[in-house]
Parts: sequence; structure tokens; C-alpha cells
Amino acid sequence: VAMKALLIVTAAVFLVLASRRLGAGAAASMLVTGALLMASRHFIEIRPNLVGLASLAVLQFLLYFSIGHRHRIWLAMCWLTVWANLHGSFLFGLGMLGLWTVCIFGVLLWKRAPRTDLIRQWPVPAAFLAALILAVWTSPFGFTNLTQPLTLMFGDEGKPWPVPAVEMRPILIHGNIWMSGFREFFFVLGLLGGCFLAWVCYCRAARRPLAGEGGSGRVVAVLFSAILVVVTACMSFMAWRFIALFLFASIPVLAVALRWLLRNPRLAWPTAVLIPALMGLGLLLEQIIPPTLGLPQGARTAQLAVDLRVCWSIVT
Repeated sequence: VAMKALLIVTAAVFLVLASRRLGAGAAASMLVTGALLMASRHFIEIRPNLVGLASLAVLQFLLYFSIGHRHRIWLAMCWLTVWANLHGSFLFGLGMLGLWTVCIFGVLLWKRAPRTDLIRQWPVPAAFLAALILAVWTSPFGFTNLTQPLTLMFGDEGKPWPVPAVEMRPILIHGNIWMSGFREFFFVLGLLGGCFLAWVCYCRAARRPLAGEGGSGRVVAVLFSAILVVVTACMSFMAWRFIALFLFASIPVLAVALRWLLRNPRLAWPTAVLIPALMGLGLLLEQIIPPTLGLPQGARTAQLAVDLRVCWSIVT
């Protein structure tokens, strides 16, 4: 219990810090972090991957912390080495560091930065390669440390599992309405969609860049955050267990969006219309799509005797 509490507090603190580094205010950061941690309760309570979720929050902060200070990226490399010896989800952390590397060089190339600026960013790809090597070298499992976590998705030694794990089932199949976490997933998805549409309309009206104002570091952070949210959302549709990753990755983005909406009173009316409408659409999709998609014509949805969402609520 004490370890679980420590991991939850660690995740909360670093999610707030990551939101602050991305540009959100203290109040918005704490409010959104608290709300989405509560929304993630189904995955935090009984899953051992709380270690991975807390590690994701720490890495997210360290990546934002390295903006403008390229040598701080070595802190992310060190944390990934620790993560690789704690939980198999470190592979997602490697993907995050790789995405951060791609975003940095992609933005510099898009802005036609001089060659010296590209060379100056050498610590970023070096940290990624070092994290990859250290994940193998420091682990007693060796190279297997990179492949073993994938067995849950692709089977053991190339042979698929006879019965796939429940948590690896896609969202859009019948019967999943009885599993926990879908209401929160569609709720946050609708909230993100509403914020994005409001931001696009505002930028078009004010003739501002979509990535906001700021230097290359700001653009890198916005691009990285947007891609991370999209990737984790797609992963969530493919497997139920990834919903927690999506919720955690969305926290800094939603915190920044909330701060922006609160600082722009003129956006009160589109916010009041678009966001609740899309949130309601998300809740409607939760009730309609999962139990009907993929069913033969005339077939009935398979139902369980007990709504598992109620069971999760009782446990938490």
C-alpha cells in the first residue's frame, strides 16, 4: 500500500511539473492532474504497471525540462536506464525519447536551421542510443529485455496466445461496454477534440500559427505532445490496457488548453457549445459503438451477469 501511494504521488507531482513546463498554470495543472488520476483509477488500483505510468510521468517532465538546455537530456537517458530495470513498459519510454529526437530535428529542418544548430543537438540522438544500449547492458536479461515485453501482444516465440488477455482486446468490439475505463476514455477524447477545434478556429480568426508563439523549443514541445496524444489514443483503440497511457499523456495538453480557455473570455461561447457537445458525443459512442460493431446482422450483444464497471467502482 505504501509503495502504491508513493508511486501515485510521484506520478501526480511530475505530471503537474510537466504541465507547468509546457506552459500551464499551477491551478490548471493540479486540477487536470487530479481529475485524470481519478479517471485512471481502474488501471491504477490493481495493475502492476503503475510503475510504468509513474515512470512515464517522470520522463515526460524530463523531456520538457531539457528544452533550451540540450545536455539535460542525459537525465532522461539515466531515468530510462532505471526504468528498464523496473518494468517492461520502458519500451514505450524509448519510443518517447525517439519521438522527441525526431521532433527536434524535424522542426530544425522545417525552419531551415543552419548546420551548426543541427550539430549542436548531438546529445539528443546520443542519449537515445545510450539508453537503448544501457537497457540491454544493465539488465540481467540482456537483449531479451527488449523483446520480452512484446510477448503479451504478439505471443510467445512467434506463437499467438490461444486466448488473448482481456486487457489486450480492442475497444471497438461487442461486449466491451461492460469493461471499465471506456467512459473516461471517450470523455477525455471528446474534451481534447473540443479544445483542438476551438484552438483551430481561434488561430484562423487571429491569424496566429497553430503551434502558438515561441521559439523552436516551444514548437518541439507542442508537436511532441500532440503526436504522443494521437499515438496513445490509437494504441488505446487497439488494446484496452493502453487507455491509462492516453490519459496520462493528455494531462499536460489539457492543462495548457484549460489555462488558455480561462485567459480568453471571448472564447466562452464556443467552449460552452463545442466541448460539452463533443464530450456528450464521446459518451454516446461509448454506449453505441462497442456493443454493436462487428456483430452479424440480427445478432444480440453478449452481456455479462454483472457490470464490471460497478465492481471496479466498489474496489476503488
